[in-house]
Amino acid sequence: MLNRLNEYLDVHKERLFQQWMDLVNTPAPSGREEARAELVKKCFEEANLEDIRIDELGNVIGSLRGPEGAPHVVVAPHMDTVFNAGQMKPPIIRDDRVYAPGVRDNTAGVAAVLAVVQAITDLQLAMPVNLTFVATVQEEVGLKGMQHFLQHNERPIHCLLAVDGPLGSILYGGPGVNWIRFAMKGPGGHAWQYYGRPSAVHGMSQLVCSITSLPVPSDPKTTVNVGSFQGGTVTNAIAQEAQIRVDLRSESQEALEDITQQILELAHTAAQEAGLSLEIETTNSLPAGSLPDGPKHPLVAATREVLQSIGQPITEIGFAATDANPGNAAGIPSLAVGGTTGDKVHSLEEYADIEAFYNGIRQILLLLPRIPECI
Repeated sequence: MLNRLNEYLDVHKERLFQQWMDLVNTPAPSGREEARAELVKKCFEEANLEDIRIDELGNVIGSLRGPEGAPHVVVAPHMDTVFNAGQMKPPIIRDDRVYAPGVRDNTAGVAAVLAVVQAITDLQLAMPVNLTFVATVQEEVGLKGMQHFLQHNERPIHCLLAVDGPLGSILYGGPGVNWIRFAMKGPGGHAWQYYGRPSAVHGMSQLVCSITSLPVPSDPKTTVNVGSFQGGTVTNAIAQEAQIRVDLRSESQEALEDITQQILELAHTAAQEAGLSLEIETTNSLPAGSLPDGPKHPLVAATREVLQSIGQPITEIGFAATDANPGNAAGIPSLAVGGTTGDKVHSLEEYADIEAFYNGIRQILLLLPRIPECI
């Protein structure tokens, strides 16, 4: 297959690159992916996929039937980026790289999957699996598109392959995640006249200090981050309200629940001692999950062999939050692989490597036939 694929890529290289750039030039901020979704849907239609649709949340879905009784494999790149339309810049090509916001994460993943869809149909490749392609929405704000798809899917899934992250990474698991908003409220008042009244900013500051002083385990890897702090109005007013948003993650669900409970107790204590009311809201929650046997799972071994066969260095084998998370948490063997290499993701200086993009396509097409032997 590799020789046929190489010939195909040589002939269609410019067209596939331009398709990638068309996606780059189409803004897709989380929750507003409609324009990019239409491009993906059109590609699915041109490739003659079946059951093409855009679901209630905005995921674009299409299927390719394989042999009867063959495993059902879901291939899923996420369409959204962290940038809004006003932050987009035209791509700049320099030194075999493309510079543009979102060009790698995850526009390259979407473009690689579209190229895979086209290559399968153009070359009439006989895949030993039934395929469903799902271009998901709102991955950057809590994997919401994939969670929605899995919740409403009625067809058994035997493997989920997310296409996200840098090429050369093999992500066999994902951390559990809790995003929590804490808000403290008090009576407020003039800073001179009502000096001594409880300040929501002071109380919340004490909570932040307590949170950041907590011992956090390194094994299993666990992280605690206070991502935002808002509160108060003017310099000479005792703050009536303050809020923080906290991101908690761990490779272990048990460790995640433990650190979460510790922080909840700290919040109640801080509010009580400050004489403030407390509101707590969980804004996102994902369970931890990974392939059985982790890096020793056959899917990991097969991906290693595929990358080695195309001369692509393996840069990471481990955990990250991707659309494979909900799959592994649901007991579906799930893995995430990248679309191309690059760096400075989530910044306006983001870039992606052009030649590696074609290896991203090769990787997926060579891995799909290996999946039945691995699950």
